[in-house]
Amino acid sequence: MTFRRLLAQNANYRRIWLGQIVSEVGDHFNNIAVFSLALESTRSSLVVTWIMISRALPMILAGPLAGVTLDRLDRKRLMIASDLARAVLALGFLLYRRPGDAWLLYVFSGLLMFASPFFTSGRASCRPSHRPRNCTPPTR
Repeated sequence: MTFRRLLAQNANYRRIWLGQIVSEVGDHFNNIAVFSLALESTRSSLVVTWIMISRALPMILAGPLAGVTLDRLDRKRLMIASDLARAVLALGFLLYRRPGDAWLLYVFSGLLMFASPFFTSGRASCRPSHRPRNCTPPTR
């Protein structure tokens, strides 16, 4: 099955694919906005470095937790909750007012990235896969 046919025939997959495009664009704009805001207001590349670290560490720590949680709970609900939490956390960046508030950028960046694997790992498990004909689906 071609990708075009998959999108045409599978409405659920098409919805998650289109939603993911919007989400990815939003994530990239968030990165640009937060890094630009930090650099413009503090004039410190060290602050940008700490924001990058505050984004990387929570994602690494949340990955294994997200996998286990997604296996045990309703994936769809957990993915929706994760994206809603990310939307609320993204609004937290609006609290930043002056260079002394750089800690807010660290906190909201970290929390935003901690919630991300709960969606991305769930999304990866929703994608259709092509199995060899002699492969049987796993049993639970």
